[in-house]
Amino acid sequence: MRQEGDRALTEEKHWTRGAAIVAPGRRERVVRFNRNRGITRGQTFYFFEVVSAEGQSIELKQRLIGTRFSSQLAQSIADEPWHGDRRSRQVAWWRDSSHGSGRSSLVMIRYRAYFTWGGDDVEYVFDDSVGSITAPPLTPDRDRE
Repeated sequence: MRQEGDRALTEEKHWTRGAAIVAPGRRERVVRFNRNRGITRGQTFYFFEVVSAEGQSIELKQRLIGTRFSSQLAQSIADEPWHGDRRSRQVAWWRDSSHGSGRSSLVMIRYRAYFTWGGDDVEYVFDDSVGSITAPPLTPDRDRE
C-alpha cells in the first residue's frame, strides 16, 4: 500500500489497511479512507495497492480530490484512465501461469464505485474462471513475420 499526493496522510488517522490476503469467493475491505478528515479542499491524494498472483502483479488505484464538504473519488487499474463515476468497467489481466512455458491465464478484473450512505466505495472483482490458453510455440518463420 502506497499513498502519494499533495501531502502525506497519516495511516490509522486518515486511512487504514484492511485484509492483506483475500480468499477466492470472499469480499474483504482492503483499504478504508476517512474522507471527512485530512482530505483538504483542492488537494489531491492517491492510493495504490499492488495485487500479486503467481509471481505477477497489477496495481489498483484510487484518487481523492478534496472538495468543500467531502471529496471526489476516482478509481483505476494499472495504466487505465481514471474514472469518477459508478459505471462498471473491466480489464483483462494476462498472467504467465507456468513461468515461461507459454501457458497463460486470463483474469478479468471488474471494478466500479458504488453508493454507500457514507460516501462511495470501490470494489474490484477478480474472475479467473475464464481459463487458460497455451500460446503456440514460436518458429523461425513466425519470428520474421
